[in-house]
Amino acid sequence: MRRLTALAFALLIAIGSAADARTRHHAATPAPAAATQPQATAEQRIEDLNWLVDTLKAKYAYRDKKNIDLDQIKTLYRDAAEKATTPAAWLALVERVVAELYDHHATLAGTMTTRRN
Repeated sequence: MRRLTALAFALLIAIGSAADARTRHHAATPAPAAATQPQATAEQRIEDLNWLVDTLKAKYAYRDKKNIDLDQIKTLYRDAAEKATTPAAWLALVERVVAELYDHHATLAGTMTTRRN
């Protein structure tokens, strides 16, 4: 979950870079709950979904130009976040949330590596 949350955060950084960097103020955003836990609980996944949507509401460059109800996205994907118990399921959920932006500039980027013991 930590890597997937990092991917979501990388997305937010990429989205924010579309705005004029000279006039933006970067407020510290607390890390999502799953970033500090090896296995996220349903409550943490819902908290992470809320964090992602709240961050999009605050920092998405085109939020004023698009008619997207981000609060409805929280409601719409709450059950899916609760049930996304694997990293693949969580990534699929984040991809669906990003797709709700209908913006080809908004993508997930990063690397997923496997750890060998």
